[in-house]
Amino acid sequence: MCWMSIYRGDDAPERAVAACQQNEQRSGGHSWGVAVAVDGELHRERGVGAMPIDAVDALPEADVALGHTRFATRGEISLRNAHPFEVRDRDGEPVAMLAHNGTWLSAPDVDDRADSWYMARLMESIYCAEPARPFEEIVRATGETTGETMTVLHRDGSAYTYSGRYEITEDDHCVRSSGGTPIPDGVVTKI
Repeated sequence: MCWMSIYRGDDAPERAVAACQQNEQRSGGHSWGVAVAVDGELHRERGVGAMPIDAVDALPEADVALGHTRFATRGEISLRNAHPFEVRDRDGEPVAMLAHNGTWLSAPDVDDRADSWYMARLMESIYCAEPARPFEEIVRATGETTGETMTVLHRDGSAYTYSGRYEITEDDHCVRSSGGTPIPDGVVTKI
């Protein structure tokens, strides 16, 4: 199974997320990625195989970071299938990064692309159809369409988790590593 995390805090988020992902590579290990939002821009580092110790050295310091390690279920093991995936606006500029946990069985199975890549394309089409719509609603619409658990980092630094049908923890809920209350299915939580 994949492992994803998002962290906002006083410690360097990109390093905190990388440490979490490196610790959880037994849950993934096919590929990895970390994204940050700084001053309205998204920055991302990705790779294939185990996440190296210096994986985030090239990323700028940020207030929030999104990390993912992948255990491939659909799509080839490759850099182009490493999360997080860009979600672009009509001009082709990255507006968000998306990471997904689970297997979206309804996704197209074409060109050895990860199901999560198709989820990012779906979010992109929803966003481009209504770019003025609150982004939390874009995340919710994507989650309701796919039924999948995802975490999304917007270029403005806002971050969201949608808890889908995929049972990723005990008691069948997304769980905050901070020990907070579980995130119920079908809910978008702003981080």
